[in-house]
Amino acid sequence: MDNLDKKNIAIIGLGEIGSRHLQALSKITIPSSLYAVDPSNKSTSIAKSRLKEEASVQTIDFHFLNSVEELPKKLALVIIATSSDIRLSILESLFKNKIEVENIVFEKVVFQRPKDFDKAKNLLSKNRIKSWVNCPRRSWPIYMDLRSFLKEKKDLFFILKGGDWGMACNAIHFIDLIEWLTSSEILDIDIDELDPTVLESKRKGFIEISGKLKVHYTGQNRIHLFSDVNSSQVPEIEIFGKGFKVCIDESLGKLLIEKDDESDLKEFEIPYQSELSNKIAEDILLRKTTKLPCFDESMRQHTIMLNAFQKHIENTTLTKIDYCPIT
Repeated sequence: MDNLDKKNIAIIGLGEIGSRHLQALSKITIPSSLYAVDPSNKSTSIAKSRLKEEASVQTIDFHFLNSVEELPKKLALVIIATSSDIRLSILESLFKNKIEVENIVFEKVVFQRPKDFDKAKNLLSKNRIKSWVNCPRRSWPIYMDLRSFLKEKKDLFFILKGGDWGMACNAIHFIDLIEWLTSSEILDIDIDELDPTVLESKRKGFIEISGKLKVHYTGQNRIHLFSDVNSSQVPEIEIFGKGFKVCIDESLGKLLIEKDDESDLKEFEIPYQSELSNKIAEDILLRKTTKLPCFDESMRQHTIMLNAFQKHIENTTLTKIDYCPIT
């Protein structure tokens, strides 16, 4: 097939999540030229080894590059999977190098500063680029079913309890999920019961947070997120509403609804990122949409969360900062 007929897709950043995007995109059904960008030979090598786990696809050309400057000048889709601290500069480098981009999917946490969202939004709007953030639980069939069950229900109380599940870098997944499940919007975040300490992240140069985080939404919906670094408990979600209770264990793939002295157990499988990105790309490129939250939605959620986390870090360290060092 002529290369002119193929879609140019780029993944920028081949760390853990980036390599999983690459695995998934190797299964895309759209004839494509796939460009994987990372300056690290080690990351590229690991990504290539994971790619070998997938069946060879004849409709895809693979290109491994060291820099954004080497990318083709027209890209149908870009997935920016770098760490949060350099993501804005990566976005800016696309425009600096006069690369035309139609669609972008950002990994989360997207940026470390609320003002970076404003800069990015202006760039995206100016260049007429559609963009989304990779909070994929919205696309999981089990949560699509749950959303139908919760439709028009108000005053819902969600609890997530678990061990060291990475509250700082993963809370946005659940903040977004509850918004979407309840068709409500986040109002504010209460940080008063977070642990009075800042933890070192597994990734050098970044931090983590533990304790209890309370998030309030319109419709009197709320979620309490618990992260206990001294516990090995697998995260579990409970939902309390008038006359019912829902228990979700993602690790076991089980959702239990208790209502009117009856119970309904549903079993499900979690789709890994290595099974999702190709479907997300196909939705965007063929149907011009995706179930992921759009950039503006996620910007609103991120801004409230980042401001709360930054305040907690400042209160804990007694140091004024202008960014939130989470990834």
